Amino acid sequence: MTLTLILKATALMSVVAAAAALLRRGSAAQRHLVWMLGFAALLALPFVPGLWRPQSGTLATLVATATGGPGGASPIPWLRWFWLAGAVAALLRLAIAHWRMARTSEVPMAMTWGILRPRIFAPAEGIHQFDLRHEEAHVARRDGLWQLISQIACAVYWFHPLVWWAERRAAQERERACDDLVLASGADPADYAQRLVDAARALADPPLAALAFSGDSGLASRVKAVLDPAISRRGLRLRDVAGGLALVAIAVVPLSSIVAQSNSAVETKPQLVHKIEPQYSEQARAARIDGPVDLTAIVKSDGSFTDVKVVNGLGYGLDEKAVEAIQQWQATPATKNGEPVDSEVKVTVNFRLE
Repeated sequence: MTLTLILKATALMSVVAAAAALLRRGSAAQRHLVWMLGFAALLALPFVPGLWRPQSGTLATLVATATGGPGGASPIPWLRWFWLAGAVAALLRLAIAHWRMARTSEVPMAMTWGILRPRIFAPAEGIHQFDLRHEEAHVARRDGLWQLISQIACAVYWFHPLVWWAERRAAQERERACDDLVLASGADPADYAQRLVDAARALADPPLAALAFSGDSGLASRVKAVLDPAISRRGLRLRDVAGGLALVAIAVVPLSSIVAQSNSAVETKPQLVHKIEPQYSEQARAARIDGPVDLTAIVKSDGSFTDVKVVNGLGYGLDEKAVEAIQQWQATPATKNGEPVDSEVKVTVNFRLE
C-alpha cells in the first residue's frame, strides 16, 4: 500500500498541479474544478484498470536437487498497519468535526456546513449581506461535497505532503470562486475586500468541517484578486467540465498501467528451503526407466506446496513418487509489495539410475 500509493499520488497530483498552473489566466472556478477532479481521481485510481498490464515473467522453476535459503524482500506488514492507523485517525478527526457541526447552535461568523442539505450558519449579531452571498455561493457550487472529497483524500494519503499542499491550493481557489460570484452579483470590490479583512479578524481558523466566509485560506491573495479588475471571474461552462474530465481520464488510465508495472517490479519468486528427495518405484527400477518429470504446483503464502500436477511424466509409478515428495516440500513464499502471496511454480524432478 505504501510505495504504490506514493507513486500514484505523486504522479497524478503533479499532472493536476501542472494543469492548474496552465490555467493561471483562467478563472478560480476553472482551477478549482481541476483540483477537485484530481482529488476524485486520486481516490478512484486504485480501482481503475489500465489500458494494459505487463505480462508476468516466466514461472519460477524448482528442481529436486536445488538447495537454497530464504531470499527476496522481507515482508513488512507493520508499514500497512502504520498507514492504516494514520488514515483511521484522520478520518476519525473528520467525523468528529462533522458531528460537532451537526450540534452547533452558535458560530462567530457566517459559515456553511452540510453535504446533501447544506445549512448556512449566522452569528448571533446577524449576517452581513456579503457574508450571506458568499455562503450562498458555497451552497450553489456544492462546495461542501467537494471539500469532503478532498479531506477524505488527505486522510487516505495522510503521509503525502503533496496531497496536503494540493488541498490548501484547492481551498484557496474555492474561496476565490465564491468571491467572484459575490462580485458578479454587484458588490463593490473595495467594500467587499474590507469585509473580508474585518471577518478574518473574528475567526482566523474556521472549523474543519465548515466553509467559513473568511479565514486562513489565502486571505492576502483573495483581497488582491478582489481588487484586480483584470482577473477572469468567469463561471464554469460545459466545455470546462468536459475538458476537466478528459484531463483526468488521460492521466488516470496510463497511471494505473504504470502502477500495475510497478507492482510487478516489486514481486519476488518463491525459494525452496526444504525438500524431500523422491524415491524410485520398483516398477521403474526394474524397467530401467529414468529422466525428468515436469510438474506444476502452487506455493501457498505459508510456503507449503499444493495442487501438484504432472505436465510431462514418465509413468511406471515415478509420477506419483514425484507428487508425493513435492507435497512435503517447503519454500519461502512469493511476495508482492512486501506481502506473501500464493504463486504457481514449475517443478522438475530428475530420476537417474545409478
